[in-house]
Order: sequence, then structure tokens, then C-alpha cells
Amino acid sequence: MSTINPIAAFGVPQGVKPGNGKVADAGKSTAAQGKGELVEISQTSSELKSVKDAVDALPDVRLDKVEEIRAKIKINDYPIENNLDAALKEIWQANLV
Repeated sequence: MSTINPIAAFGVPQGVKPGNGKVADAGKSTAAQGKGELVEISQTSSELKSVKDAVDALPDVRLDKVEEIRAKIKINDYPIENNLDAALKEIWQANLV
């Protein structure tokens, strides 16, 4: 399996200044640090990270829906064949198999 180099794929991130490979500490001034790199995170990037963290916190499985469908199947009130065909078609089209 090959690894993708994000710098090669997307270029140098905005706000990154070349230096000796060290990242400036946000708590110190750049004058006090000498030859470090300065990395600035944009407002958009911070917002996207917040959204990603919120999405990552969501459960992978919606247990309420699973239980609802399980109960309908148990009482024979869920059209398994029709939904199974649709689900398999979606999986096939998404190239998951």
C-alpha cells in the first residue's frame, strides 16, 4: 500500500513559512523563538475542524432505526425483499463490494 504525501498532493499549506522543521509554539513570540516556523490556522480551518469533531462524535450506527426495523421484521411488517434489493443496488453502485 502506498502512502500519499499531502505536501506533494496539495502543495504547501497557506501560512506555513519554510524554516528548520520546527513549529513555533503558539504561546511564545516568534522573536523569542529565533528560527522556528510559524503556522497560522485560518478561521475556516478551525470551523471545519469543529464540524469534523462533531461528526466524529456521532454514532456509526443509528440504534433507534435498527431496533425499529428489527421489531417490524419480527412481526412481519417490513418488506425485506424490496428493501434488500434497494440496499444491494446502492452498495453495488457505491463500489463497496
